[in-house]
Amino acid sequence: MNICIVSTFSCTFDDFSALVKESEEDFRGFITEYEVVKVNDQKSIMM
Repeated sequence: MNICIVSTFSCTFDDFSALVKESEEDFRGFITEYEVVKVNDQKSIMM
């Protein structure tokens, strides 16, 4: 099953991406592959 998550945040996209990367181990049990795409400086889409 594929899920699309739209995120908005007040930090920079690079900071958000780093946070996702740091949390990767926590969600590896139920996510096999993901990609984060920048929409703008405060919005991303994760699939």
